[in-house]
Amino acid sequence: MTWAFFFLVVTSCLATVDAVYFHYWRHPLHAHPSSRSEYWLHVVLAVAFLGTVFFLLYSRNTGWGAFCCAIQWAVFLVDMRREAFTRLEFGGLSRYERWLHRCSAMCLFISNAFALFSPPSDVLPAIRIGIEGIMLGAFGMVLWQLGLLQRNVASTSIESPKYSGLLEKLRK
Repeated sequence: MTWAFFFLVVTSCLATVDAVYFHYWRHPLHAHPSSRSEYWLHVVLAVAFLGTVFFLLYSRNTGWGAFCCAIQWAVFLVDMRREAFTRLEFGGLSRYERWLHRCSAMCLFISNAFALFSPPSDVLPAIRIGIEGIMLGAFGMVLWQLGLLQRNVASTSIESPKYSGLLEKLRK
């Protein structure tokens, strides 16, 4: 269980760097219509990650944990395939982001394997608090991503200056 937690912490750190630096600051995916589907995949991936952490590591329910893990990996594989197409306007994935994705996937796989196949044991209180912190962080990431999507959708409404000419034509 300790190894599952260790690799989960590494995965969480890598995913946070990926989300904040590459997906928000360097290439704001939420602001580009061509990458909107990829952004929704990231929201689903964050929710599945939250479910995996809760069921596999916190409550030790391996049935639901395996289900969330399968959803997480299916979405992860679809996301990896979609990124090749949605990032064309940015010049494709940089080698650093590709490296970050591979390291994150490897650590996540190792964490999931340790959590699924390790014998049930008591979780140390410090690790339990750490798992709660990771769940809180994942929940915050989901809310943040949904907030970015809502803000972007609101800014591209028909009342925005971008569509003001169209709105005037429709009113005539």
